[in-house]
Amino acid sequence: MSTPLSQFPKPDALKYINKRKLFLIPNFAFGPNLPEEGEKILKKYWEEVELHIENLETTLGKSTHLYYEMLFDNSQQGLQFVELSNPIGFKLIKKLSDCEAKLEITEDQIIVQENSDWQRCISIGLSSEKVLNLAIKNFQETTDNRWAFIGEKINSTLKENETGLLFIREDHKIQFEQDIQVFFVAPPSLDKLKKWIEEEIKKNNQTNPIEKENQNPED
Repeated sequence: MSTPLSQFPKPDALKYINKRKLFLIPNFAFGPNLPEEGEKILKKYWEEVELHIENLETTLGKSTHLYYEMLFDNSQQGLQFVELSNPIGFKLIKKLSDCEAKLEITEDQIIVQENSDWQRCISIGLSSEKVLNLAIKNFQETTDNRWAFIGEKINSTLKENETGLLFIREDHKIQFEQDIQVFFVAPPSLDKLKKWIEEEIKKNNQTNPIEKENQNPED
């Protein structure tokens, strides 16, 4: 059984005085037209994330920086990107940015574009082993560059005794500075959401066997 949010122990505020603090939130962004079950689970997840953040802020202070993966613009245009890519989570992002959390440019657009292009190359099914290995190598390199850029951006903008929020995919490999205290936001519905996503992926794989065969034609 999941632990209710109200029963999670709150951190000792005195322990984190003058420390840099970062709330790390697993980011699940889906566009419109989700299946009804998935939409219900996702809404519950973001509601619980909001409560968890409020509990942490009660003890550690208000968040003053908001970092969001794939964000290249900290103006209204940046918020529009979040709204289009994550309509269900957008309500919380907008609420936080309207309060004290400053929307920060989080990623380098050129690095992300290169990373996406190499990923597309891999996904189309390359016939040359040499080219495939090159694509994999460059994809991994640009992925590492993404994580390094985000880590450097947080380190340069999050000051002593400040609190930031990072919305990022759960499998990231960002290395945070040792003096940054990271608090992982994991509400009760997180496992349920991840399980639903896994089941949907399995369904899609099972319903497209012909397409999978066409991706690997016989010589």
